[in-house]
Amino acid sequence: MKKQSKHLTASSFNALTVRQKKAIYDDCEQLSPLTKGVPLSAAQRSQHRRARRRAGRPTVGEGAEKVRISIERGLLRQTDALAAQSDVTRSQVIATALRRLIADAA
Repeated sequence: MKKQSKHLTASSFNALTVRQKKAIYDDCEQLSPLTKGVPLSAAQRSQHRRARRRAGRPTVGEGAEKVRISIERGLLRQTDALAAQSDVTRSQVIATALRRLIADAA
């Protein structure tokens, strides 16, 4: 089918014959790269992975893992106070303490 010189509106599309509508439909179906079944190139796979990646904070180190632990209420209050005083998060205070404990044990 010949390319349309102007955009189709709903009313102008409805005014077309069934044969013309079918030709437009078939033309649109052939434009899809998926109909050919061609595998993605390495660059396209990389681009696809980047596009699918969830938005969020960048990975630090090996990444973070959420863990559920039990801490005495008083110790947790002291941890939160230290975090507020140092302008860091509770997780950063605990991670710093663990790093120091591991370094001292080595």
